[in-house]
Amino acid sequence: MTGAMKQITITLLMLIFTSTEANTSANWMQCNETAPGCSCTWINGIKTANCQNASFNDIPQGLSSEISSLILDNNEIPVLRNETFERAGLINLQKLSMKNCRIRDIEKTAFAGLSIIIEINLSNNQIQNLDPSLFARAEKLRVVNLSNNSVETLPDGLFAGFKFLQRIELDGNKISLIGNKTFDNSLKVRNINLNDNQLTYLNKSVFGEFASRLDTLQLKNNPWKCDCRLRDFIKWYVSMRHFNSGSIACKEPKNMLNATWRYMQLDQLVCETIVNGTSQGIGSESTSAPDAAP
Repeated sequence: MTGAMKQITITLLMLIFTSTEANTSANWMQCNETAPGCSCTWINGIKTANCQNASFNDIPQGLSSEISSLILDNNEIPVLRNETFERAGLINLQKLSMKNCRIRDIEKTAFAGLSIIIEINLSNNQIQNLDPSLFARAEKLRVVNLSNNSVETLPDGLFAGFKFLQRIELDGNKISLIGNKTFDNSLKVRNINLNDNQLTYLNKSVFGEFASRLDTLQLKNNPWKCDCRLRDFIKWYVSMRHFNSGSIACKEPKNMLNATWRYMQLDQLVCETIVNGTSQGIGSESTSAPDAAP
């Protein structure tokens, strides 16, 4: 083959490659044809499928596996079934937003196949129960938003063992119980929002080794029972100067109603006991809150 022929061959191959790339790009962007109700485009350098307000009742089929960000806000998807994203071929998702989708139940392996996802937003739904291994397969996870749901318990292991997890939004739920191993060995967590829940007691041990490295731990608008069992936790929390302890107030007992953590005296935190029919206050520095969850 002469030099001229080689050059022509190379040029033809480059044209074929360029054409194939263009077709591939065009295919993922034409998702409204394969997944009616969705529009696909580049957003901040990420291949994004915008499927919000499209009356979906399940994860849409027909989207390209190249999609990295999926927006499904304001649909009606009451249940996330096992392997639902994997079956849809969406194994390259990095961001998932399902705000206000009326989600009630999430099956144990719903997020199977999402091994590179870094952000999941499930806020403003009706979720009550979270399986301990729900996020276990999302090893790269950095941000989880479960704000404004109906979650009551954070079980052991739910946010445990994540190497990259940094922020967890849990405000606006009904959380009253947190397992002692819920956050076990997730050492990069820096921000946890537990505002507007039903917490009455909490142990520092719940947050394990990263407790002293937290940038924010938001706890306001919970019905805190400020007695001797909460003393050690309040003492630690107030010592973390960058925490907003001035915004957290007691709900019980009556003599501590609306007392803010920052300005109270620790010797005010006593537990009542009945001796010979008389109520007496007791308390000691070693008295701690009961385990948050079984």
